[in-house]
Amino acid sequence: MVADSSQVFVDRIGGPELATAGSGDVLAGLIASFLVAIKDGEKAFDLVRGAVSLHSKAGRQAAKNFTSVTALEILEELRNV
Repeated sequence: MVADSSQVFVDRIGGPELATAGSGDVLAGLIASFLVAIKDGEKAFDLVRGAVSLHSKAGRQAAKNFTSVTALEILEELRNV
């Protein structure tokens, strides 16, 4: 979930595959990298929402390819989503 003072986004893609050690670190890195590259006119909410969606899609893809998902596998799947 992503929220600011006026809007809320609830991610419905991610599932239990994201409940693995280091998954939150992968998400934090995505969010930080998106925010550090913010351009004029872009809103932080939209960038964080994009990072959350990308993380969830990578986790879902990793779950299709591996029996037990690790943070490294989520990270590696980012290039495929």
